[in-house]
Amino acid sequence: MLVDPPDSPSVMGMKGRHRLQKDASHVDRDSIFMRNGRWCDFERKNLAAYEYLCHVSEAKEWIEACISEELPEIDTLEDSLRNGVGLAKLARTFCPEAVGKIYQQDSVKRSFKYTDNINFFLQAIRQVKLPRLFHFELTDLYDRKNMPRVIYCVHALSHFLVKMGIAPGMKDLVGHLEFSEAQLRQTQAELDNLGLNVPSFHQKERIAREQEAAVLERRKRLESERAELERRIVGVQALIRGRLARKLYADMRGWIAAITRFQALCRGYIVREEYGSRLSSWKTVEMGVKKIQALSRGYLVRQRLKERRTHLKRNVNVIVKLQNMYRAKLAGKAYRTLTVEDMPPTPKVVQSCASILEDTDQDIEEELDLERHRQLAVRQIRENQQTTRILEQLDIKIALLVRNRISLEEVVRQTSRHFRFLDEMRKPSTIASPSFRNSYSSLALSGVVPANSLYSLKNLDKESRKRLDGYQHLFYLLQTQPTYLARLLFLLNQGGSKDISISKLIETIVLTLFGFAQNAREEYLLLKLLCSAIKIEMDSISNIQEFLRGNPIFIKLAVHYNRGAKERKYLRDLLQPLIKKVLDDPEIDLESDPLVIYRSLIREEESRTGEKSRRQYDVTREVALNDFETRTTFIKHLRQLRTLAEEFVDAILKSLDDMPYGMRYIARELRRALTTKFPDEPEQQVMKVVGHLVYYRYINPAIIAPEMFDVIETTITPLQRKNLGEIAKILNQVSVGMKFNEDNMFLSPLNNHIGYLWGRFLTYAYEVTDVVDPEVKFQIDEFTDLATLHKPSICMTISEIQTMHQALETNLDYIAPAIPEQDPLRVVLQDLGKAPRTRSDPYSHYELQLELADRFADDTAERAAKLHRLFLETKRKWLTILRVQSGPSLLEILERPVTAEDESRWRASIQLEIAKMEERKQRHLAQWQQHGMSGRSSPTPSVSSQKQPPPPPALAGEKVVRELASLTFSELKRQVAKSMRMLETERWVERTRNDGYQGMLNAIARDIRTKAQRRDRRRVEMRRIRTTLLNLKEKSEYLESQRRAYEEYLASCTRRLAKDAPSSQRKMHSVLPFTRQYFHLRDLQRAGRVPRFGSYKYSAEKLYYKGVIISVDGYPPRQLDKISLTISSDEAGVFDVQVSLLGVKMPGGGCVLHMQDLLQLQYDNVQTMTLYEGSVVVNTYLLVYLINKKFYS
Repeated sequence: MLVDPPDSPSVMGMKGRHRLQKDASHVDRDSIFMRNGRWCDFERKNLAAYEYLCHVSEAKEWIEACISEELPEIDTLEDSLRNGVGLAKLARTFCPEAVGKIYQQDSVKRSFKYTDNINFFLQAIRQVKLPRLFHFELTDLYDRKNMPRVIYCVHALSHFLVKMGIAPGMKDLVGHLEFSEAQLRQTQAELDNLGLNVPSFHQKERIAREQEAAVLERRKRLESERAELERRIVGVQALIRGRLARKLYADMRGWIAAITRFQALCRGYIVREEYGSRLSSWKTVEMGVKKIQALSRGYLVRQRLKERRTHLKRNVNVIVKLQNMYRAKLAGKAYRTLTVEDMPPTPKVVQSCASILEDTDQDIEEELDLERHRQLAVRQIRENQQTTRILEQLDIKIALLVRNRISLEEVVRQTSRHFRFLDEMRKPSTIASPSFRNSYSSLALSGVVPANSLYSLKNLDKESRKRLDGYQHLFYLLQTQPTYLARLLFLLNQGGSKDISISKLIETIVLTLFGFAQNAREEYLLLKLLCSAIKIEMDSISNIQEFLRGNPIFIKLAVHYNRGAKERKYLRDLLQPLIKKVLDDPEIDLESDPLVIYRSLIREEESRTGEKSRRQYDVTREVALNDFETRTTFIKHLRQLRTLAEEFVDAILKSLDDMPYGMRYIARELRRALTTKFPDEPEQQVMKVVGHLVYYRYINPAIIAPEMFDVIETTITPLQRKNLGEIAKILNQVSVGMKFNEDNMFLSPLNNHIGYLWGRFLTYAYEVTDVVDPEVKFQIDEFTDLATLHKPSICMTISEIQTMHQALETNLDYIAPAIPEQDPLRVVLQDLGKAPRTRSDPYSHYELQLELADRFADDTAERAAKLHRLFLETKRKWLTILRVQSGPSLLEILERPVTAEDESRWRASIQLEIAKMEERKQRHLAQWQQHGMSGRSSPTPSVSSQKQPPPPPALAGEKVVRELASLTFSELKRQVAKSMRMLETERWVERTRNDGYQGMLNAIARDIRTKAQRRDRRRVEMRRIRTTLLNLKEKSEYLESQRRAYEEYLASCTRRLAKDAPSSQRKMHSVLPFTRQYFHLRDLQRAGRVPRFGSYKYSAEKLYYKGVIISVDGYPPRQLDKISLTISSDEAGVFDVQVSLLGVKMPGGGCVLHMQDLLQLQYDNVQTMTLYEGSVVVNTYLLVYLINKKFYS
């Protein structure tokens, strides 16, 4: 209800708002309430509820005025608005088209239909374009989630409609209404329960004005756009009118051309009439003219023929020579067509060059010689590595033996056995002797083969053969699919396995698997492994700095790869002159520390004069640099350093063409990987990393330690090595393009020169990565292994095979994270089964020769392999067909009928080829018998001897020639036609029948083009392998000298320990009578089972209190007195431990300990170990001490 304005003064600037003041009616009720100021908080809290009720009343009166109906009282107004009837009627007043049938309360049974009424209202305010800011959601009203938002919307709508002139204005009732305290408290409670802020009703006018201003601005923009559109339409209309005018002018010019043509026709008719009349006059004398012309031509022709015959007779020799030159020119043009010119070859060109594909005797001899040298090099490398590993193991064992004072019998036996084997291996006649093989087998491989030993792969039974094939498939897969091996190496490099050393894995198994990159195929596959390792490394980093800080696995691989013969030769040719210049000049001193220079000058002065120098010795570097003589020497050193560094850079840049392909390929792949991984990184930053890799990992080690890379043979003094280090420091800064900072402040004068050299080195880095693909370099594709005469083979020891199998099996989830039925590695490992776990296998160092084969050639890839063989055989048959027939295309040759003359030429051609093959076979047999078995025998002795040497291998192509000889030319063409249809169906040829089988012709032409390249590559490999053999011989001699030194030392140790060893009788007499040990030894003597090296019996309780036993599963310490342990040794270094309970031997209570294993555990710092399947835990160190004390003291 309306009341008069309150008596309190109004708030300045806020119409309708009054200051809060005390209500006198509260004084009597609560004087404390009035005294402490709580009345102000109470009034302020009720003020929000009061204002909200006033705004609700304003909305109620405005709606009633619009719809001409009365709404419920304010107490129930919000609930009455939830059915949407009042709002729908309100929407009908200003937007009737948006309102459908209004559902009244008495006409519906289900309340959800009220939402239609609310939606009518929401649709209406959207159509009148009420700003979205004032809209409310359906649930705000229907579920009473935000009723203040609804009232706020009604207020905004009233203001909006008033502006539009379609509704009356809303009254301002704030301060004119009065509500009871119960109403205010209830309203305030409802507002508090909502947890929302009450909209600012007094700002709705400002917001509406801003919206109207935006609408006006939008209208102005539309008007300007409409004006621009009208201007453009006028322009288009002008263009159209111009086009029509030009077309009309062009049509008028066409009429002129038609008139001109008509005039030309008239003139032509007149000329033809005149020519016709002239011809009619010539026909009267035609026959006479023809006869005279014929007689004249005959005379002239006879005269020319007579002169030509006379000329030919005089120059017949010249003509023959010209014919030969012409044929040579045609042959040269045909060869250029195949090798140089970029145009498709023709059958005639291929026919003229087909003889190039035939291998000469020299080619065959070079292939055999290369294979012999390669096998010799691989055998020598493995022999040297095996000796090196054994020497390293002996070094550790000797240290343990000295420390633990144990017998050397087992070590000496094992070492002597291995060295005797190496001595005998160097004698080819001994290897071929069956008696030597039998004697060695009985000596080195005596005893029973362990159940899981891989030595059983040599057995001639089905299971062993199947397992051998499995390992051959496994290593072929690891060779040709580098992703598996790259993942394994990456995981091990990250510390993924504690049992396998990454350096040992690379030095032995990995390099052996790839034959130490001794031929093109193995080098190609090793480079592919490096490429895969780079890609995997890139996936694990997030920025280039992380790569620089890490130690990627491909760097370790590259370091071992770069120690080959050709890499060392490059470094020797590059650095030897430069380093010798530094070493041979005694005046060169590149010290860059002023303090060191200052003190060295003082020492020189004192040595020269014999008197103490007047200059102070202990000064700062700044004071030292101020000394004139020091500063002069310092500047001289910097100049020398700058000159030498520039000479090194010049030499490195000039040697680019001589750099081995492998290092350049690694740099190229690193550049591509970094660019792909970090596309936003500046290219110069990427090239810094690449250049630093080439220099720091490849060239820098040879500069710092040239004697380790065969660059020089002399000894380097400390001053010379420091000079080389200073040069290397400058070159390192040049390679990364980084200037010296405060850490090397005295080298900062060279920063400008470093920047200049870095610009040149950056260009060099770009050129280093500019190399062809390895497939082009090595002429290798996916069919190379299938097309070669012999399968690839490797030699690996049993321990190496076992190590690789265990590593793959342990880390299989990371190496091959695929479905087991689909991943090739999982399939191969599943065929092999679990990796063998045999310990102390006497056959672990025995070598096996594995002929690698593709496991899936007979499975999923069987059809592809057959098609490839069919493709090769078809190419061979096409070459024989082209010797008989020729034509514009292979298809035309194939469809041409076969004549008797063709059959005759075919038979003569095949007979000539058979004769050549027989002649070559005889020469090959003679060479095989001359070389004997020394060059081609296995590097390890065979278990079974052979009475007769194996026959020589068949010549390449012999089987094909025999098959062709049994066919007629017609049958040959039918076979080729059938093969071509099959190859075309399987899409094995590039171009099909529609192109005349040009794809097959291109394949034959590629073989002809690359024949010379294969021959050159073979000769390069021969030179490289000979260099490798020389280096290996030098290293073998060095290892031989080490072997003799170890043998002498071991012999002396054996004599000394044998002299000091106590006898068995002394051990027996040293036991106190009537003790546990006394009765134990007496029982053994009576049974005649006294161990050779002694036997000791202890109670578990005693060993527990000594700390030897830590715990026994199932027995508390107070029950350990019932358990006895007996430690016996009947063999040097082997101890039998038996457990008995109350004098009865427990089932399964026995185990064998090897002293070598105990020492290894002690060496590995293993504190505890378990016995009897984990039931007994012992202290490793105390157990070793107990054994030493009892058996070796």
